[in-house]
Amino acid sequence: MTPEKEAVIAKVREYLTENLVATIRQQEEETRAAYDYFFCTAPAPRISLDDKPLDFRDDLASSAYLDPGSYDAAKVLAIELLEAGEPLPERLAKFTADVMRGLERPNPNKGKRRDTGVRNEKLAWAIWRLESAGIPPTKSAESEKKSGCDIVAAIYDDLLANDAEGVFLKPRGGEFSAATMREIWLKDPEIQDWKGWMSCLPDEVIEW
Repeated sequence: MTPEKEAVIAKVREYLTENLVATIRQQEEETRAAYDYFFCTAPAPRISLDDKPLDFRDDLASSAYLDPGSYDAAKVLAIELLEAGEPLPERLAKFTADVMRGLERPNPNKGKRRDTGVRNEKLAWAIWRLESAGIPPTKSAESEKKSGCDIVAAIYDDLLANDAEGVFLKPRGGEFSAATMREIWLKDPEIQDWKGWMSCLPDEVIEW
């Protein structure tokens, strides 16, 4: 392992130590709002599907009924468009009307499943950063080199083992293995969606 990679691993440990605590939901919602707003206002190039540009404003409006961060971003975007005298896309217009009729900020994500989803995104982010430093997320069974999943799982398991105050979400059984991390990275539907969106972000908006 090169000194550069060791430095990135140390940074990942620091990141996970700060971000895997049980009180990160508000920060997660704020981050989601920032990303949603970026996708809706970023200049070209835009993503297209079958040569038809995707209007992220409509996608945001649909998510706003379910996700608190998207709700916040949609409100800000609608206000800015109205103040500029620009027309609202159909779904965003409907969302705006519903807010004026009393639509409240959604809060469906209480409980352990939501916490687990947030935790998985933080772990996936750490693997993503390791991959950017040249450490592959997974490895073949015969390889002796450590993969990103190996490293992140070991860090998380060590944090759990030394969690005297109980601030980290504990997985079933109390331990977190590299196999579990690999399963999340490769098969968790939410993480697959997350990786798809992350691949669209320019480097300048991806920070620790």
